[in-house]
Amino acid sequence: MKGVETAVLQGQPLHTILEYTNEVDADLLVLGSHGHGFLGSLLLGSVAEGCVRKATIPALIIPVTK
Repeated sequence: MKGVETAVLQGQPLHTILEYTNEVDADLLVLGSHGHGFLGSLLLGSVAEGCVRKATIPALIIPVTK
């Protein structure tokens, strides 16, 4: 597809993803989420939730089915 870029990155997930979106001047951030629920996010944190809260561009979260 034209205009779509994927990347494999290494580092602390939230920081690395947000930094990369700025580097490539991304228009949209698309992430998958396992949806561990409120308690799981509270105890473990959620990269997807952090991206939604801190990204300066729109973020689309896709539920990942098991």
